[in-house]
Amino acid sequence: MPEKIIKLIFFLMLFSCVLCKKKESGIDSVPENFDYKILYGSWEIAPSPVPKKIIISPDRKVMLFEDTRITELALRVDLNAVQFKNTSSQAPVGYFLHEEKKGNSWLGVWDDEVVRLNKVNPENSGSVLE
Repeated sequence: MPEKIIKLIFFLMLFSCVLCKKKESGIDSVPENFDYKILYGSWEIAPSPVPKKIIISPDRKVMLFEDTRITELALRVDLNAVQFKNTSSQAPVGYFLHEEKKGNSWLGVWDDEVVRLNKVNPENSGSVLE
């Protein structure tokens, strides 16, 4: 009899652990209503001692142009922000909170400096939301 009680308690504990599994925080997921079209196009990074421009294509390919150097960046969107990462690094190069986007300007951090992304030719962005 005590063996059955121990087995029952063990089974209930195991079952409750499976049911009470910690839910994902959702940080890695993209917001349901996020429209990637707001990202497409050319963006200037200001202020910057060297002119920098980001181009985001509809296939979500990101190119950074600074002086004569061109760098491909990885784009990551989560519930809080848009991140730009160098493909050879894990740390983000740029970090822009969704709530900081105001029209064609976006306040954020680039290379540990507070910057603003300014949309170049916003009338050609193709987004119906802007």
